[in-house]
Amino acid sequence: RRDSRNTMGSVRPSFPWLKHLKLSKVGFEVIPDEFRGLSSLRSVQITECERLKEIPEWIGGFTSLKTLEIHHCPKLMPLPKQIGNLPNLEDLSISRCRGAYAEWWRDPTLPDCPIKQLHNDKKWKRRTMRRDFLSCS
Repeated sequence: RRDSRNTMGSVRPSFPWLKHLKLSKVGFEVIPDEFRGLSSLRSVQITECERLKEIPEWIGGFTSLKTLEIHHCPKLMPLPKQIGNLPNLEDLSISRCRGAYAEWWRDPTLPDCPIKQLHNDKKWKRRTMRRDFLSCS
């Protein structure tokens, strides 16, 4: 069995200006570090990654990211606080990821975090930002 982390070594050098990334049905448990250098990403869509457990903290360095969608990743653990470091994030959509919900999203001590609160229905809108949370807890 090959380690998926070793097979992704050419991603960063080959696509430094990549704007959109879609990962669907891949076998990663953690997003490989090779994706770390894709700082030009504007949208990331992660769907049906049944084994995915963790979104790394370095996602906070994707300062150009406007859209983050994560769907049907049943083993995903709470998202890292570094998501609050995404200054251009306009759309965060999470569905069918039972463990992705994090208590820190309600933490008032995170003034820069675009996620200030979740209502009981786990959907809310604030200014031009869109946040959808369906079946996350």
